[in-house]
Amino acid sequence: CGEGKPWLPLALERCSQRVEGRSFFVVTAMGVAEKERPAGNWGRTDDARSLGKLVTTVLVLFGTPPVVSLVAVAYAHFDVSLVAALRSLWTHPGGLSAWASVYAPVPTASAFALVLGWIAALAVLTLLVPGKTGYGLKTPAGHTLPYRVNGLAVFVLVHVLLGAAQWSGRVQIADALATPEKLPAVFAAASCVGYAVALLAYIKAHVAPTHSDDRKFSGSPLFDFLMGIELNPRLLGGHLDLKLFFIGKVGMISWSVVNLCFAAAQYRDFGYLSLSIVVSITLQTFYIVDFFVKEDWYLRTIDIGHDHFGWYLAWGDCGWLPFIYTTAAMTLSRHPVPLHPAAAVAILAIGGFAYVLFRLINDQKEHVRKHKGKCNIWGKPAQYLTASYTAKDGSTGQSLLLTSGWWGLARHLNYASDLLLSLMYCIPAGFSVGVVPYIYIIFMTILLVHRAERDHQRCSGKYGASWDEYCRRVPYKIIPGIY
Repeated sequence: CGEGKPWLPLALERCSQRVEGRSFFVVTAMGVAEKERPAGNWGRTDDARSLGKLVTTVLVLFGTPPVVSLVAVAYAHFDVSLVAALRSLWTHPGGLSAWASVYAPVPTASAFALVLGWIAALAVLTLLVPGKTGYGLKTPAGHTLPYRVNGLAVFVLVHVLLGAAQWSGRVQIADALATPEKLPAVFAAASCVGYAVALLAYIKAHVAPTHSDDRKFSGSPLFDFLMGIELNPRLLGGHLDLKLFFIGKVGMISWSVVNLCFAAAQYRDFGYLSLSIVVSITLQTFYIVDFFVKEDWYLRTIDIGHDHFGWYLAWGDCGWLPFIYTTAAMTLSRHPVPLHPAAAVAILAIGGFAYVLFRLINDQKEHVRKHKGKCNIWGKPAQYLTASYTAKDGSTGQSLLLTSGWWGLARHLNYASDLLLSLMYCIPAGFSVGVVPYIYIIFMTILLVHRAERDHQRCSGKYGASWDEYCRRVPYKIIPGIY
């Protein structure tokens, strides 16, 4: 066994080491070594003190805000050209500090008022608008939490109210954001708010956690600030779940509204809406609406079931998502690229295909879960593994790991369809306007590849040998035969 001992005495020795929280091995009658898992051993990493984790944490915390800052500067001063903005930074005679004094986004009082007012309005609607109760997955500590599922109603209400205000002339949504003066200031204010929310979440996790047994401490305060400590922090007696609120309301609704601001800006500046911006925003809006239609399903995804609430989500939904996910519309608002109707039809068709595939893949797993495996997949009985897990409170559960249908082709084939759809958001901008419209697809590729790896680590800790067998049966992560 690699330790200079005969395998059977070593196996008996290991079997006797049943100490809480300690791994040991069980040698079965078939001679297979299976690693035992401590209860509740899933979720994000417990130890982030390695040099690699430290470097990654620093790069994310201090590297991503400048990316959005450069995009905002490119929009405000360099006609949405990231290359021109970088060239200006590189060649500025006064160096970085002098360049920053001229171009760096700076928040204003009116920008803070806009961002804080927007988040407060979304919070009020989230609390007041009725909705059915949905439930997430069992957490590592054994909690199955309820959620108010009212995202679609809030989304529709927000757009109706903004549309009425725009129609009445009381509000010009383009002027609220899509100007060289406003966008950098709003980003800077949103970024400051994101940092503040992350800091408050970090403090809350230490002094007033919602579920103290679902916290994760990595040994690195910086990593804990980045990725969060609490799994499901809640305020107002548990009525406002911060994670779902920032992902769904602040993130997804802002994505849609900022897109509309850029569309209104194109109409303001050119007197028409280009087919390219209509196609791009239509596909994005369809995806956003689908998110809210399937909000109950979303409660049982890796985002809600695995990610803790820290800077990654707080700042990400305030300072990253509204300004990076909308880069195609941002570019097209300044450059109304002509799009041939045939090309528009092709892009919509490919995007529609990607969406249908995305929905079929996710619905298939939900169908099997709903019927507890007693159903057919592609005309044959569903094939799956039954994987058990144990929560920290000692309660046990089982999950079905589907190995047939779409889920038999790759463990995250839905990510491939998501990436194809994401590419269709960017393609209407063409290739003559620089890299900015393609920042989103570059980011999504990195995000989903990293998410697939995080999900692998989580499920390996949760299901142990059953997950290893699942990976043997379904070896590809995202693209069958390739990756």
